[in-house]
Amino acid sequence: MIMKAVISRVLSLDPDIQKGTSAYIDDIFVNENVVSANHVIQHLAKYGLSCKVPERVADGARVLGLNVRGQQGTLVWSRGNETGEPPKPLTRRTVFAYCGALVGHYPVCGWLRPATAFIKREANRVTSRWDEPILDEQV
Repeated sequence: MIMKAVISRVLSLDPDIQKGTSAYIDDIFVNENVVSANHVIQHLAKYGLSCKVPERVADGARVLGLNVRGQQGTLVWSRGNETGEPPKPLTRRTVFAYCGALVGHYPVCGWLRPATAFIKREANRVTSRWDEPILDEQV
């Protein structure tokens, strides 16, 4: 938190840079319609701060722990660990793991969280052991 405060303070010392940047823990987003990334780098260096080489998010980058890429004029965010199809055969263990991956993949998931809770409850209902195959079509 101290470094974020230092970065935010240094960025605020130049009105154009303050207007064209957003600082996060270890990332600085630069709106190059307002200020160039090179100007931000030079400004940081003036105060003894160095930074990594800028990455254009639209070209594909890792930001705040997420993968970001430009697609048809918009930014597409992903975690980079796609969940794919449910595993075969279904067992209570694989259902719980798959549901956990889904909810972990989409942390703000609205209806998905109660839906996965229901599926796990159904998996518990139709099995008595963790590795018993689930034959119930409803699950």
